[in-house]
Amino acid sequence: MVASERDVWLRVAVVNVQPAGTRLEVGDESASIEPVRVNLGIPAPVRGRIFEVNQSLAAAPELINQDPCGSGWLVELEPAN
Repeated sequence: MVASERDVWLRVAVVNVQPAGTRLEVGDESASIEPVRVNLGIPAPVRGRIFEVNQSLAAAPELINQDPCGSGWLVELEPAN
C-alpha cells in the first residue's frame, strides 16, 4: 500500500491478513484493510508465501495510518524460486 492510497482512506478500522505459511501467486490477496467505510484487498506484489504477519494490527489497526513504513507493516513475504 502506498501513502497516497492510505491518505484517501483516512482511518483504518480493521485489518485481516492471510496466515503465515499461505502461498501466494502475483495478484493474490495477501491482506485486506477495512477503512471506516470500505473493504479493500491488498494484492501480493510477488509470487511466494507469507512468512510473517504483523499481529499488532489486530489490536491496533491505526498503526497503518500512524507508522505505515515502521510498525504498521502488514506481512513479510518470502518470494518463490
